[in-house]
Amino acid sequence: MNEALTAGYKIVKIRDPVTQRMGLLFTVSLPEIKAGERPRRRFMSAFEQRREIPNRALQYVIVSTDCERLPRSKRKR
Repeated sequence: MNEALTAGYKIVKIRDPVTQRMGLLFTVSLPEIKAGERPRRRFMSAFEQRREIPNRALQYVIVSTDCERLPRSKRKR
């Protein structure tokens, strides 16, 4: 992850040593978050989102905080 004050994420496949079940470990870097603040997260189905054509095989993870928002002209799309 890039540590230069930009938000980032890393996803790693993991296996539980006891049950042998596969899982995903999400690591999110939010350097501008206030001390002691915890980000909110939510799983979203492909049918709730409006950016792409819905695909039944996909789910989305939404992570957000109350960090200061970038001006609309500087946001990535």
